[in-house]
Order: sequence, then C-alpha cells, then structure tokens
Amino acid sequence: MAHIDLVLPIDAIRHEEGCAWTIELPDEVAAGDDIDNLDKSDLQLWEGDKLLGPGHADHHRIRSVGGGLYSHWGRHLYFSSAIAHEPPASGLVYRVRASKAGEAATAQTAVTASLAPDVIFPRLATFEKDLPQVNKYGSTDLLYNPKGDPEQRIRMLEAKMEYPLG
Repeated sequence: MAHIDLVLPIDAIRHEEGCAWTIELPDEVAAGDDIDNLDKSDLQLWEGDKLLGPGHADHHRIRSVGGGLYSHWGRHLYFSSAIAHEPPASGLVYRVRASKAGEAATAQTAVTASLAPDVIFPRLATFEKDLPQVNKYGSTDLLYNPKGDPEQRIRMLEAKMEYPLG
C-alpha cells in the first residue's frame, strides 16, 4: 500500500476545544476513521521528532487529557500536543504519514463487499466470529473477551463511548 508523508501547514491548524487542535487533511490522504470503521486509519503523527499517540483516541479524551492523543476522523485530524500547549506557536514541525487516497478504500471495500447486505454494523460483523456468544456471566458484552489483551478491550470501550460523548 502506498503512503504519503506530509508536513502539516502550521497556519492551517485550529484550536478545537480544551487540549484539542484540528486540521483538515488534503485530498491526497486517504479518509480516516468513521462510525462504521473505527480503526480504518493508519495515520501516524509526529511532533518534531516525537511520534505521538496513541491514535484512534476518543475525541473527549483528546480535549480533556491531551498528551499527544490523536484521531484521524474522516478528512480531519484531531490531536493534542505532547510538548507544546499551542502547536501553531511552538515552532515545532508536525508531520503525518498515512495511506494515499484510493489505496485504503480498496481494502475496506473488499471487506464490506464480503458482508451480507442486511448487516447493520459492518465493523462488528468483521470480527463477530471472534466474539464469545455468551461469557461466563451470561452476557454478550463486547468487552468481555478472555483472549483479547487489555489495550484491545480499552479501544473497544472508547469506540463504544465516542458517539454518546461526542
């Protein structure tokens, strides 16, 4: 898959809320996460020489916690600085590496096309086979996954909470 490396134009970075800053990414960058594909983006973000993250962060956490969390959502990048309070005034270079537009869409289209047409939540359907039918507590709670690591369960919880908190 082809990638694009870009330096973000400082004058295009806008304060969003709290610790969060945002910038609209150019059309050459593949679209980021969306409601049906919460980990679609492979974008990486650097502040100077420091790789920020984790990505796919909950927007509420980016606003309230900061610390380098970021989210590539649709055409926009929401991020917080790990070093500077105001990225545009910091003198630091912000750069991204992400899939080129058209490249990532092909892979996602193949996954979506393989699903039954009546699937309401295509992202859940892609890993449905890995979910236990009922856990030891008699629940179908998506967070109970004895084979999953804690980070994976936290990401799922963040994804579930993004919509109500946003």
